[in-house]
Amino acid sequence: MRRVIPSKTTKAGRRYREIIPDVGLVSDIIVGFPSETESQFQQTVNLLTGLRFDAVHLAAYSPGPAPSPPEMADDVRKTRKKTSKNAGKPAGKHPDEINADLKGKIVEIL
Repeated sequence: MRRVIPSKTTKAGRRYREIIPDVGLVSDIIVGFPSETESQFQQTVNLLTGLRFDAVHLAAYSPGPAPSPPEMADDVRKTRKKTSKNAGKPAGKHPDEINADLKGKIVEIL
């Protein structure tokens, strides 16, 4: 079940940046759920690219300790490898670029 709606997240992130231009956006994202479609995965990648997060904690789905059907376990292994590799590309692209503007500045932090 997808609990985050990428369009709403993108809208909120852009609004934060309008109000506080130097706001740091950080997210935790899990990819590779067995039911995740290619379209949903691409929405996640687009979200990462579009919002230019300062940091992303990216994890591949991992089934919990409860036993899963064998076909699900195989599907998880295949999907996990693909999605964690591809989703991380845009996640690691922007922080240096974003933070370069802060070099030499004194800023207030919480």
